[in-house]
This record gives sequence, structure tokens and C-alpha cells, in this order.
Amino acid sequence: MFVRWKKRQLSSDTAAFDTPNISLYAVLVKNHRIDGKTRQKVVKYLGYINEASLEDSAHQERFWQQVRGNLDEMGMETEQEEYQKIIAKLAETVPHPAALPVPCSMSATDAG
Repeated sequence: MFVRWKKRQLSSDTAAFDTPNISLYAVLVKNHRIDGKTRQKVVKYLGYINEASLEDSAHQERFWQQVRGNLDEMGMETEQEEYQKIIAKLAETVPHPAALPVPCSMSATDAG
């Protein structure tokens, strides 16, 4: 399994602004083959954040709460290696806010 990011432009009500309102969705996917061709199957939507809010700690915290809740719902906390790989990949795009504790097995330097 791996993380894929999807971008989605939100309603056209924001057309009056210079910058489009784009949300980033973190999706957990896995590859499988159909008729000899590799296809991606969505396993779980993990969370979303507005692209303009990537540096806002309140939005970061909400994103990470969504992610951890969805991974826990899948039972991923028991698969620590896979769990940490997913968390690390997400943290490349959405930093951990200072208010939210980093999982025990990640060092402070890994948190970003």
C-alpha cells in the first residue's frame, strides 16, 4: 500500500479570488492486476486539507486527527512498520503541528 495525493478544485464560488480553492486528499491505495495491467484500488481516504492551509497548524492538526482516526479504524496501529511508512510519506506534504504529538517510534527530527 502507498499514499497518493488527489487534488480537487472546490466550488466555483471562489472564482472571484485570484487563487483557486484547491483541496488535497490523501488516499491509501494498493496495486493489483486486471487482465495483465496494473490498476490502483483505493483502500481508504485518509484525510484532506486545503492547499492554502498547509502551513496553518490548526488545519494540520485536523488533517492528522483524520489520518490517525482512519488508520486506526483500519487496524493499522498493529502494523507499525507500514503505519510509520504511511505517516512519514504524509508528513512530506503536511507537516506535523507542534501541538500534536509525534508517534513514539518517530524521532523529533523525522517529524519535519
